[in-house]
Amino acid sequence: MAVAEDFADVGPIHLEMKRIDGGLSAQGSPVFEFEDQEQMAAMTRRLEAAGLAIANTHTPTLKSSGMKPWTDNESRFKREVDPYGLLAQGKSDDELEDDVHNSTVLPSSGWNYRLTDTSRLTTSGEQQ
Repeated sequence: MAVAEDFADVGPIHLEMKRIDGGLSAQGSPVFEFEDQEQMAAMTRRLEAAGLAIANTHTPTLKSSGMKPWTDNESRFKREVDPYGLLAQGKSDDELEDDVHNSTVLPSSGWNYRLTDTSRLTTSGEQQ
């Protein structure tokens, strides 16, 4: 509960407990009044400095959300399988920079739902 104490000046903390990958995970966010984009960026940096992984679920683009890695490989694959850009239009950060993208981007490092190292698992899910 160190996070609740460290961020008591901000407001209450909303937490949800989830079982992910066989373990228990706490996900949530501080509840506070929005002032501007700079305040959101500062809060994101402060939470990450406390050791938390941050995803921006309020952005409409894939890379900015931080919930899925979006690298050059993903961009190339998207262009290969969707050469006319018909699927998920405007969701790829590398397609365009517009006011929506610029107004929702935060300095987050991202996270994912996978908690354990799966590099040693077989296709049946058993340890090697």
